[in-house]
Amino acid sequence: MTKKSEQQKEQEHLDHVLSLIQDRIKIVEKSISGAQSEAQDLNAHFF
Repeated sequence: MTKKSEQQKEQEHLDHVLSLIQDRIKIVEKSISGAQSEAQDLNAHFF
């Protein structure tokens, strides 16, 4: 087994960070979607 180069280690770290960011984006998008749905429900009661 060969030792990983610094560049490979860095790339793996960046890939991991990117996947964490993408997971967070999905969570935020779900929250936004839920909030929009709630807002529409509230609007339906007033208009």
